[in-house]
Amino acid sequence: MDDKVLEKLAREILMVDENGTSVVSKYEKIIKDGLPGPLNGEDGKKDVLIIGAGIAGLVSGRLLKQAGHNVTIIEANDDRIGGRVKTLTPDLGGPTPFKDPLLYAEAGAMRIPKVHPLVNKYIEILDLSDKVQSFYNVDVAKGKKPEAKTFRTWLKTNGISVRRLDNSKDSHPGRSLGFDIPTKYDGKTANELVNDAFKDPKDSVDETLPIDERIEGWKKIISLYGDLNMRQYLMDIAGYPDVVLDYIGTLENLTSRMSYSFIQSFIESTYINTEESYIELSGGNWILPYAFLDGLSEDIVMDARAIEIEWSGPGETPSQGSKAVHKGRAGVYVKTINEPPVKRGVMRANRTPMEREFTADYLIVTIPFSALRFVTVSPMFSYHKRRAIAELHYDSATKVLLEFSQRFWEWDEKEWSDKLGDEYRGHDSIGGGSITDSPNRFMSFPSHQIENCSGGVVLASYSWADDARKWESIPDQDRYGFALKGLTDIYGPGIKRYFTGIGQTESWMQNFYAFGEAAIFLPGQLRRLHPHILEPEGKVHFAGEHASLKHAWIEGAIESAVRASIEVHDK
Repeated sequence: MDDKVLEKLAREILMVDENGTSVVSKYEKIIKDGLPGPLNGEDGKKDVLIIGAGIAGLVSGRLLKQAGHNVTIIEANDDRIGGRVKTLTPDLGGPTPFKDPLLYAEAGAMRIPKVHPLVNKYIEILDLSDKVQSFYNVDVAKGKKPEAKTFRTWLKTNGISVRRLDNSKDSHPGRSLGFDIPTKYDGKTANELVNDAFKDPKDSVDETLPIDERIEGWKKIISLYGDLNMRQYLMDIAGYPDVVLDYIGTLENLTSRMSYSFIQSFIESTYINTEESYIELSGGNWILPYAFLDGLSEDIVMDARAIEIEWSGPGETPSQGSKAVHKGRAGVYVKTINEPPVKRGVMRANRTPMEREFTADYLIVTIPFSALRFVTVSPMFSYHKRRAIAELHYDSATKVLLEFSQRFWEWDEKEWSDKLGDEYRGHDSIGGGSITDSPNRFMSFPSHQIENCSGGVVLASYSWADDARKWESIPDQDRYGFALKGLTDIYGPGIKRYFTGIGQTESWMQNFYAFGEAAIFLPGQLRRLHPHILEPEGKVHFAGEHASLKHAWIEGAIESAVRASIEVHDK
């Protein structure tokens, strides 16, 4: 493998430049103070088109406008911005999603790691710090500060239910959940087995090492393991038998992703772990993208899905008949169309097709490559860019959310006995989630009670990859019964009396504009595709979570947007 490619990938993972200096610090300064250097009068001012009003598009638009450029952001949706940051809430003017009008829930991004500096910097800059509250990945004791983790949620596999607290080293954790784990792995939780498997490569890139050693460590990891899937790594490198893979996959969300790239999960494990702290925004995470409207609202064109791009290279003379002409000079051209009169089987009144045309000096494309695949591009992008657009893998993710009139999961034994009378299965804690090998897979409970609400919304099923694709085959209204059954398998049939009959669901692979939850590498795609994802094509630049190495995170979208903004600003 080309050493220059390995070097570039290693530095991007570590977010350091060719001198070993942190790129993160540079980006934080840009977020705070703006892009460097004043414009060279009107000659330095550029007209910039941005496709997509998700986080990457909004960040790019804000930075470039603050620097003095003219920006136009075109967004396919006619009723919302934010991309895959989507809150089901009445606060955005749509129908009330739940019976209790005060309740809301996240259909998309639901947590923000505290270790992600750029998104947290924007929360500060956009005056959202007063909205920050903890997101409890693990359940915590009620009313205690600092929050004490209780681990009272459930694990249910092979017909056996065990509280996380009881699934400890002393309880033979694998065997206690019905997995015939060899005795040599006795006393190991699934998470500990994953950590053991990752130990040697992790040690080679430990943050305490000098940066040059970490770069070499990453180069070696990519070279040795970049073409392996997770199953191959765990079996051939870690030496685990099938039953251990079954155990790890079920409890660590790897079953449906065993065929995906090892390097994808490993990169994330180096900065996200079970001890990580997360936050959310009170009122819903939709507040983050909408905070960008202050200063950008007049620059966003809604109901405009890109269907055609024509572009030219820097310094080129526009060819005869080219549409990529802006103010008499070579530029970019985008044609859009509005949303269709029938969308997902729902008829929308007063919809007639409307095409619009835009030109500019530069274009930043922030939509997923899976969506870009359906945009006509002329002239064709380079061969490697076209392969990346065609091949980059996007994952499925499905959420099924159910509303309950009472927060039964938080009850202590007495309250449970008084109201339900059956075997106690509550948590007597707040937040966290349970895991099952049923179709529900992962369940998540609200981290905070909404004021004046006795009930809450449970993420009754959260699934990815093949697990999610099975839910995609079920009509939305039929999903709620299946999700409720999965909950009652753990919490008992008595909880049905508190189900309001209202649910919401989101399958991101069925979203016409998202075309998937996020980019997730298949084996070899980091090496073969990623270097070409970031490269500009003439006057066309690229951003979005897929144009970073923090796939599926808001942080990745921001990293890529800052990079693309610098590229355009410096032209």
